[in-house]
Amino acid sequence: MNPWDKTSTPAGSHASPTNPGLTGPAPEAAGVAQSQTNRLNAEAVKLVAEANESRARQLRELEDITARLHQSLVAEAARLKQLDDELRAREAKLRESEGLCQQNAQLNRQAETQVLEFQAQFWPAGLRAESWALWRERLLHRAAAEPASAILLARLHTATALQRAERPLPLELIRDLGDSVYEACPDDAEKLAQALTQAAGGRFDIKAVRVGDRIDKRFMQPAAAGLVEVRNVSGWAIRDAAGKWQFLADVS
Repeated sequence: MNPWDKTSTPAGSHASPTNPGLTGPAPEAAGVAQSQTNRLNAEAVKLVAEANESRARQLRELEDITARLHQSLVAEAARLKQLDDELRAREAKLRESEGLCQQNAQLNRQAETQVLEFQAQFWPAGLRAESWALWRERLLHRAAAEPASAILLARLHTATALQRAERPLPLELIRDLGDSVYEACPDDAEKLAQALTQAAGGRFDIKAVRVGDRIDKRFMQPAAAGLVEVRNVSGWAIRDAAGKWQFLADVS
C-alpha cells in the first residue's frame, strides 16, 4: 500500500472519478437566486403601480378643480362686468357732485380692493399686475366664443386654485398651459413664459420657442428628422428646479 493514501478501496470495487469542472451550482443556491429575482420583480411592479395610481389621482383632482372653476366662469365674468358698470355709474355721479369727493375716493378704494380680490381668485401669480389688465380683459371676452381661449382660461384658473391652496404647480399643468397658449395666443407665448417663470421662484423654468428659431434638440422635439428651422410650434419646453428638461417643445 502507498503510504500516502489516506483511504483504501475495498477489493472488488472501483472508485468513480469525479470531474470538479462538470459539477453545477447547488440546487439550494439556484433557488435562492430565483427567489431574489422574483422578489425584485414583484417590488418593481408594485412601485410602477403605485406611481401610476398617484398620477391618476392627481389628474382626477386637477380635472375636478377645472370643472368647478369652469362652471362658475361665465357667471363670475358677468358679475364682474355688472360690478364694473355700476362702479363707473357711481363715479360719474360723484364727479358731478363736488361735495362728495371723499365718498368717491372711498368707492375707488373699494373698487380696487374688489378687483385685487378677483384677480387673486382667478389669475395666477405673474399675471395679476396692471400691465396685464388689457390682456386679461381680451382673454375673458374671447373665452366666451372661442373654445381654445376658454380652455386656456380654465387652466389658468386651475393654476390659481392650486396657488391659493399653497400647492406646487405640477409640471404637467405648465405643459398643458403652453399647449393652450400656442393654440389661443401664440404671439404672447414668450412674455407669458417669462411672467410665469418669474413668479415660480425657481421651481421651474419655461423656454418659449418661436417660428424661425434653429432646431435645438436639447429642448425641442422635431416632428421630422432633418428639420433645421422651426416652422410651427405647439408647446413650450420646461425645466425642473434642478435644471433638467422635463418636457420638450413640439416643433415641426
